Amino acid sequence: MTRPFSVRSDSANPTVSEDKFESSPSVNPAERLRRWAALVASGEAPLPAELKPEELRTVLREVARLRRERLVRLIARAIVGDLHRSREL
Repeated sequence: MTRPFSVRSDSANPTVSEDKFESSPSVNPAERLRRWAALVASGEAPLPAELKPEELRTVLREVARLRRERLVRLIARAIVGDLHRSREL
């Protein structure tokens, strides 16, 4: 899976490379917020401070959705693993 833009990992707090994140004509605002949310949800970037209140709500909703989705997949894999192991007994 490719990353939407680069992330520096040379410090304790990863930051998104500003030049890669600047708004461009090819990236609409909704997509930009989804990309931020994906980075925040995975722990690769902090929550951006420069967001407007409505943008912040959008990002937080998307972060919650992504984390919930990841948790459901984790639980589902654990259940499948348990079922698979119980068949082998």
